[in-house]
Amino acid sequence: MSDGACRRISVEPGEATSPSVECFDGVWRVRSTDAVRQILRERDATTQAGFNSESIPDGTMADQPILFVDGQPHRQQRSKIARFFAPKTVATRYRGMMESRAP
Repeated sequence: MSDGACRRISVEPGEATSPSVECFDGVWRVRSTDAVRQILRERDATTQAGFNSESIPDGTMADQPILFVDGQPHRQQRSKIARFFAPKTVATRYRGMMESRAP
């Protein structure tokens, strides 16, 4: 992958590929890139889940990790670190390290 881009799409064996959006037992499955973009752009309508973020009580850490915060605090942290994750930065500064550590 010398172009610095990754288009990996993961589908577990036997996993359905449609419908593009469904909710089953309270778990949403979104299988459409356009739908994912729309959901992620609804900044005030979505909250982070996973990484056990919901189990960490508010106020237990001086600075909440970006993965654990929502709304304006998330956007503020993200804007401060975005330059470290720009595609060109990743390609020139981190790709070699990532490739050397990949199994």
